[in-house]
Amino acid sequence: MLQTVINREAEIGDVENIFQLISVCFDEFVAVDYNEDGVNEFYKHINPSTLLERINDGYYTLLALCENRIIGMIQIKAWNHVSLFFTASDWQGKGVGKELLKRAIAKCEEKNSEIKGISVNASPFSVQIYCKLGFKRIKFEQNINGIRFTPMEYLL
Repeated sequence: MLQTVINREAEIGDVENIFQLISVCFDEFVAVDYNEDGVNEFYKHINPSTLLERINDGYYTLLALCENRIIGMIQIKAWNHVSLFFTASDWQGKGVGKELLKRAIAKCEEKNSEIKGISVNASPFSVQIYCKLGFKRIKFEQNINGIRFTPMEYLL
């Protein structure tokens, strides 16, 4: 039986489930590349109150759901920067993230007609994934407060 994936904007009541998705994915795939400071810093960025604050501050947050379970999410800052982007491990490689990105880019273009590209600070784990999605490295890997990332950009 084919499972239907629905995309919709995040609502206030989604924050705990968004946090659960991000923390599980982060712990499984990303945390191994960070030191303790980096892990702690990342968790400050994704705690439920901070997620809620960013949604209330206008960060565009789009979800992918299957049977009421959040299986993917993307959050865009200022209509030009991917702030968070995660897909549940059992849904990776099935087009969920690609569809979220496509819809997020369309929304960015709708909200910012002058947009030339979308930036992201990609974790070591996600650099190759972003490359497959069409992003290009624009600087070498950096480390700020224990958070390792490579600045990348998707040109429109």
